[in-house]
Amino acid sequence: MKTGKKVLSILLTLLMLALCVPVAFAAGGTEGNINWNYDESTKTLTLSGSGEMTSYAMDDPPWFPYRGEATKIVIEDGITKIGGYAFYDFTALESVTIPSGVESIGDSVFEGCTALKSVTIPSGVQSIGEDVFYGCTALESVTIPSGVQSIGDRAFAYCTSLKSVTIPSGVQSIGEEVFYGCISLKSVTIPSGVQSIGDRAFYECTALESVTIPSGVQSIGVGAFYKCTALESVTIPSGVQSIGKYAFYDCGALKTVNYTGSEADWNNIQKGENIFTYKDAATGEYLPLDPMPTFVYNYVEPQPDPNMCHWCGKVHEGFFQKIIGFFHNILARIFGNKY
Repeated sequence: MKTGKKVLSILLTLLMLALCVPVAFAAGGTEGNINWNYDESTKTLTLSGSGEMTSYAMDDPPWFPYRGEATKIVIEDGITKIGGYAFYDFTALESVTIPSGVESIGDSVFEGCTALKSVTIPSGVQSIGEDVFYGCTALESVTIPSGVQSIGDRAFAYCTSLKSVTIPSGVQSIGEEVFYGCISLKSVTIPSGVQSIGDRAFYECTALESVTIPSGVQSIGVGAFYKCTALESVTIPSGVQSIGKYAFYDCGALKTVNYTGSEADWNNIQKGENIFTYKDAATGEYLPLDPMPTFVYNYVEPQPDPNMCHWCGKVHEGFFQKIIGFFHNILARIFGNKY
């Protein structure tokens, strides 16, 4: 009898221990032409298959229950499109691998991924949908490849840690509110192929200090640079035909507007109201910026010294300096030009 009680006691103890020990498990399944697997031990979501992934509603993907714990997503070769809302609100996501065969990224794919710090978009991608990185507040850097031709509205809105971005040459328009509320964005390179800058494209980019609008741009949207309070200079090309209202509203630090055409050309541009104004807090009136920026007409963009080092921005003269320049040139080729 005592032996039976002892055995029972041991069995109960083992059962309790088993219940206390976490057991790693894998979940997965098939969704259309996509196979998915979630490994709890590595907190990795892996997707494989071929062709385009289905676009979902906010909480429709079968892997949605793991949105608060998955830290890594691996998309394997064969998938050509990442469907809308695929990884919406994956708040623990830190890294994602996108294969070279992906051609498009759907709407809101990484919206609300607040732990995601960097993303490399492969060279095969041609389009980035709306709201793709909306609210990715930890995102500091993103590489947009040269093949991208369109960037959807609000694609990087409220990426509050994003410091710089280079828009590739194939993009022809910057959509509405693309960089809305990117308060850390200090520099942006807009390529010559861009023809229009959408409404509120750089709304409240409060760290942006200067911007050169390339010669191909024909229209600047409503509130395009609204409350860019650190903006000190802007270069506007003579080809611009319209500037929307409030385009440079409350840009209190704006000192210089460089315009590549004549004063007569400037006066012929179709302009909305209150372009260079602010709102008086006491009276509610819209008043001209104080002081108003200096307008420089027939502006010619200064050309860099052809001998300038693209890594440090200096001109290396003399034997030892040329050796330094040689190594700087290697660094610039590996990591990209800084100047």
